[in-house]
Amino acid sequence: MIQRKQTIFLVLAIIALLICMVSPVMSLTPNGMGADDVVYNLWIVDGSNATMSYKVWPMFCSLLIATAVGFIAIFKYKNRKLQMKMCFLCNLMIVIWVILYVLYGMVILPKDSEMNFSLTACLPVIAAFFFMLARKGIRDDERLVRAADRIR
Repeated sequence: MIQRKQTIFLVLAIIALLICMVSPVMSLTPNGMGADDVVYNLWIVDGSNATMSYKVWPMFCSLLIATAVGFIAIFKYKNRKLQMKMCFLCNLMIVIWVILYVLYGMVILPKDSEMNFSLTACLPVIAAFFFMLARKGIRDDERLVRAADRIR
C-alpha cells in the first residue's frame, strides 16, 4: 500500500537528495589570496572570476539516478521485491556519490586550496539511512504477506 511507513522513508530520502542536489556541498579556500570556489553537485563556481566549470557532473548524475529510482520505487508498492532492489540501487548510487565526493575533494580539485565541507554533504548519507529503513519496512511487509499465504 502506498500509505505505509516505507513510503514516508522514501519521500524523506528523496527530499534530502533534492536539497543536496541544489545546495553547495563544499568550498575551496585558496592558500594565498583569492576568493573561495563553491562546489555544487553539477558545477564549480570560481570565486575570482565567477565562471562555472562542470568537472563534477558525475556527482550530480549519481544523485539524479538515486532520486529518480527512489521516486519510481514509491509507486512500485505492488512489487515488493523490485522495490527492495530499487532501494538497494539507490544506496549503491549514494555510495558512488560519496566516493566521487572524496575523490574530487582530495585528488582532482586544486591542490593549492583547502577543502571545507558543507553540512549538505551529509544529506546523501541521511538519505541512505532512510533508504535502508524503507527497505527494512518493505522486507517486513513481504514476510507478513508470505506468512499470511502460508496460513491459508
